[in-house]
Amino acid sequence: LVASSNGNEFISCLSPVGEYNLRLGVLKELKPKLIATYSDASVAHSNNHHYEGHPFMIEAAVALGSHSQEHNNRPNNSDDSNNNSNNNDDISDPRGRDDKSQQQGIHIYRFANRIPLLFETGADVATLVATRHINWGSYLIDPKRDHIGVFISLVSTKIPYKGTSKEYIGADITEIHKAVKYAIQSCCLQLKSQLSINLKAKQDHERKKTLTKYIPDICNALYGVLTLMKEDDEKEKNENNSRKTKTSNNNKNNNNQNDDIHINKKLKK
Repeated sequence: LVASSNGNEFISCLSPVGEYNLRLGVLKELKPKLIATYSDASVAHSNNHHYEGHPFMIEAAVALGSHSQEHNNRPNNSDDSNNNSNNNDDISDPRGRDDKSQQQGIHIYRFANRIPLLFETGADVATLVATRHINWGSYLIDPKRDHIGVFISLVSTKIPYKGTSKEYIGADITEIHKAVKYAIQSCCLQLKSQLSINLKAKQDHERKKTLTKYIPDICNALYGVLTLMKEDDEKEKNENNSRKTKTSNNNKNNNNQNDDIHINKKLKK
């Protein structure tokens, strides 16, 4: 297989879940707010995507928020319904933090050749990479506040199990470790772009809501300013009119005095 020059022949023996099916499964079980999936099928066509001569593929999904069946089936309180009715104008948190019943943190779901691995999660390569080698903060994700579901599916002709129980995959194989890390980072990059758009929309909504809150006060202040400006204009007009009246009266008096002087001079002559 390693010597094969055709990448399709190199992975033709593998049977992955498929990115589409993986997305549908996550949506059905967790009902997340956001989800991103990744499949390295194109990378696996390369003859270098193998370990010890065995080809492998990594499929991954990262989900934010959770509305699983147990959360949806909880009873509705009247207080909650009242609060929801009062907050109809609010945009829900793009990470799903508005659901207080969900459990925060990183939750790992592992599969090997489509078989779920249920035990010894802490020593698995998926857990070690997700908890120690991924800088979640750089992708606008906070493990302490967000519900993060990480799904890793390894498909290979030989699964490198550790221990006799065959319940976890060790992190000592460099090729698998790098592939798992790259798959999770690819999903996180997709989520980051979605989160950036959603956060901007939420900030715009909050800004609009804040401005709407102060519109009555702003209108009253503007009305007061315009009223004062109008009064000042009227006062200035009245003063100008009074000045013009005084000036015209003074001119008339001066003209009358001049006429009287002129008449007196004629009479004397």
